[in-house]
Amino acid sequence: MQIRYMDENSNICPYCKKSLNYIPVKDVACPFCGNMIYVRQSKDKKEQLEYYDRLLSESKESSIFIKKIFESIKGWTLNEDDFNNRKNFMILKTGKVPKDTEVLRSLILELQAKGIIVYNQLALILNWEGKDTYQFLFNARKSELTNLKKSKIVQKVKIISGAKHGEIESCPECKSIQGKIFTIDEALKQMPLPNKNCTCKIYDKTRGLCRCVYTAAF
Repeated sequence: MQIRYMDENSNICPYCKKSLNYIPVKDVACPFCGNMIYVRQSKDKKEQLEYYDRLLSESKESSIFIKKIFESIKGWTLNEDDFNNRKNFMILKTGKVPKDTEVLRSLILELQAKGIIVYNQLALILNWEGKDTYQFLFNARKSELTNLKKSKIVQKVKIISGAKHGEIESCPECKSIQGKIFTIDEALKQMPLPNKNCTCKIYDKTRGLCRCVYTAAF
């Protein structure tokens, strides 16, 4: 296939003619047709990007966190190149270096706008920022229960509290509800998850982040 180029100010794929959600500032694979798009850049723009590339990750810990978020949403055509493109674009647009979590949130919210469930990822981002995560986890668990009810296959659910995040195990409060069984209607009415008393610390060392999940009970 003939190599095709995109103007540095365009967001239209030169192959399939679909609009990308952002203006690529570096070579990138089209999320629609998969073809590699090569971005024409002026000398000044290349020098800018080389400078911005050195600003992409706030720290080694932040870089690891970004990778974990993307690993959790494999299959949704988002990767670290998308992160770098988006952060470069935000720098060029505002003249400021955004926080890594701001870039992640903008990408994740696009998935949510498409109807993809990303509450867990948003909760992790908030926890990284030291903010309350309860409502996002509440929405995640409620969405799971609602989808199970719609399927009409599963009638009951069981709480699994042994979910680990790296070497971090569930706290005693969450382990105390391990194995409890509810009908889906009971779970939707009582909403035992996320556990309000969770003390499991992931990134934020002052707030708990409940990692308990439901599994089908037969």
